Amino acid sequence: MLQERGELLYGDGPADIVAFLRYSWPYEFGHFESISLHGQPLLIVWINVDAGALAVSRKEDPADVLTFIADCEPRWTGRGTRRMICSCGSDVHEVGVGHQLDEHGGDAWIVTGTRCPACGILASPVDWNIDAQPL
Repeated sequence: MLQERGELLYGDGPADIVAFLRYSWPYEFGHFESISLHGQPLLIVWINVDAGALAVSRKEDPADVLTFIADCEPRWTGRGTRRMICSCGSDVHEVGVGHQLDEHGGDAWIVTGTRCPACGILASPVDWNIDAQPL
């Protein structure tokens, strides 16, 4: 259940990422997916705002072993890439992805959402149009 504290929203579990994305995104989603790697839902999140891209890795994986969300790998560059660290200090997050669909049922827009398991804060660090090109 979403909880408002000041200007920020918090959630109790991974399902709240979906509620948060529906609340914060003005368009309807076709479907959502929760991201986990090898059964591990607590992931390191890498953001490249310049490229409009997001990748994840497990805490035990080397920094260069990344799993890219949707179609963003070709746009990924080292420039502008940052590891997401919560304001509470946690370096792992639960990750969800909302898919806005085009008229043919394919992905038109990807919206990412995260929840810090330590404090519950919800965020949408990056979103992109499927046909986007790097800046």
